Amino acid sequence: MTSLCLTIRLVTVLITCALPAVASAQPWLEAHKAGEYAKAANLLHEIVSDEATVLRGGDLGVLRLLAQMYKDGLGVPRDPVGACSLAQDAQMAAQMNPWTRPMVTMDDVRTYQAFQKEAEDFSAALCGALSGSDLLTASKSRGGCYSFGMPEETIFLGTHFVRISRAGIVLASTPERDMGGLFGCYLAIALVRARTIDVPENAPASIAPRHFIELFAWRRNNVPAGTDGTFTLGWQIFEIQGKEMLPRLPEIILAASSSIQEGLPAGIEARVTFQMVRSGHVLWRVEGAPPRRGWLMLPDTKESR
Repeated sequence: MTSLCLTIRLVTVLITCALPAVASAQPWLEAHKAGEYAKAANLLHEIVSDEATVLRGGDLGVLRLLAQMYKDGLGVPRDPVGACSLAQDAQMAAQMNPWTRPMVTMDDVRTYQAFQKEAEDFSAALCGALSGSDLLTASKSRGGCYSFGMPEETIFLGTHFVRISRAGIVLASTPERDMGGLFGCYLAIALVRARTIDVPENAPASIAPRHFIELFAWRRNNVPAGTDGTFTLGWQIFEIQGKEMLPRLPEIILAASSSIQEGLPAGIEARVTFQMVRSGHVLWRVEGAPPRRGWLMLPDTKESR
C-alpha cells in the first residue's frame, strides 16, 4: 500500500511539474487526487481518444497519468501494453510540444534536455518489462487506438486454434508478418467471445456447424466530449473460413455512452441472437429501436490459398 501511494504521489508531481499552470485546475487531476479513480479515468479517456489532439502533441500530463493508472490497474483494468502505448505517446508529446522558453544559456539547454530525458525515462519505465512482440504491438496501438482491455489468448474453436490479441484475431497458424492488427481503431474492448452455431435437426448431412468470434468494442464518436454519445459500442463478427479468420459484417453500433464501461452494458448481450436455417445460412438479429437483422451466407468451403 505504501509503494502504491508513493507511486501515485510521484506521478502527480511529475504531471504537475510538466504542466504547472494547467494541470492543477483540471477536473481529471482533481478527481485523481480525491481518490475518485474511475471518474478520473473517464475524463482522461475523453482526451486521449481524440486522435487529432494526440497527433498534435497531446497533453503530456493526461497521457502520463492514464498510462500509470493502466500500469497499476488504478480505476481501470491493469493493461501493461496499453500503459506502454500511452507512455510512448507521452514521449512523442514531449518531443512535439513547443518549447517556449528562450535557449540563451547552457542552463536553458540543459533544462530542455532534462525535460526530454524525463519523458524518455518514463516511457522506458513503463515499456521496459514488455516482451519484443508486446512492445511492437504497443508501438502500433497508439494515437487513440489503444484497445484497452484486449485479451491476449489462444482458444480452440471448431477444429482450429484462434489467436486473439491487439495484433489481430487470426488463426494461430497465421504468420505474424501477415497479421494486420484489429479491424478498426478501438479505444477499449468490452468483450471478445467465441460462438459456435449448431446445425438444425432438419439440415442436410453436408451442413456443418459454423464458428465465430464476436468483438464488442468502444470507440470515440464525433460528438462533443461529455455528451451521451461521446463513445459508441460497436459489434463485429469474424468467422473461420478455410485457412483464415475473416470479418463478416461491418461494425454495427449497439449503444452510445458518455463513458466507456468495463464489460457489456446491461441488456446488450440479450439483444444479439443467431439462428441457422437448414440451408446452413445464419440469420443474425439485433433487437432495439430500430431492430436490425441480416444473413451470414454460407461461405465458400474451399481452402484459402
